[in-house]
Amino acid sequence: MKSYPQRFAFRLLKWVCPSKLFETIEGDLIEQYEVDAEEFGENRAKKRLVWNAIHFFRLGIISMHEIKFKGLGGQHSEKASRHSLNFNRASVIAGWLVFGIALTVYFLTVEETASFWDCSEFIASSYKLEVPHPPGAPLFLLVWRLFSFFSFGDNTKVAYALNMVSALASSFTITFLFWSIVLLGRKLIRSSQTILSEEKKWLLLGSGILGSLTYAFSDSFWFSAVEAEVYAMSSFSTAVVVWCILKWDSIEDEGKANRWLILIAYVIGLSI
Repeated sequence: MKSYPQRFAFRLLKWVCPSKLFETIEGDLIEQYEVDAEEFGENRAKKRLVWNAIHFFRLGIISMHEIKFKGLGGQHSEKASRHSLNFNRASVIAGWLVFGIALTVYFLTVEETASFWDCSEFIASSYKLEVPHPPGAPLFLLVWRLFSFFSFGDNTKVAYALNMVSALASSFTITFLFWSIVLLGRKLIRSSQTILSEEKKWLLLGSGILGSLTYAFSDSFWFSAVEAEVYAMSSFSTAVVVWCILKWDSIEDEGKANRWLILIAYVIGLSI
């Protein structure tokens, strides 16, 4: 081999692979690199090496990554916790990916000024901290008043700034909806305390992405996500409550689970 191939590709691969598996993969990649270097040249062989390394970034391999845990009793418990930790990490990353997609679409399609019906009333009430029609929506008014400062004194930009709050709240709604679908899916397949197979992991993540984005781009929700209405904040509160309920249900320790009940009651109270 005329030159050592891309080092960062092996460093990333070593981070997600167990040591025994990494040695085998590294040898195969270097061998393939030498073949590609003779056939296509070193520059193209290095690009192919990186692409070949990316192929090994699969959930099944990531979940096998060796992480040392302290205070865990038994080999099976350690292995199950390790798999759960890696899947939770993938779920968090996928959730924020869904958030980014929803926020980008809502940002590009948000209303630039006041819409019809109640939107103008809510914009004026939030900006002046007045009382809208019953039931009043106090949390809505306070949050929207805070974000109205981003108009920086330009009254013509207040409506746009408050419309963006709905887009932000709706994007968080989609994120918590994704996490709720994943938790509900784990409960349905009864694998919350066991090691998930790679197929089930992809199934859960794919179901969460498909379900959350389908709701994100539904007509009614998208319509409310780009204007200053209470529905965005209401949907966000509901999504948080449902997610907290599923988290509470998945915790076996009654003492820790009761903390979620307090949070659920608090969020419900704020959303009134």
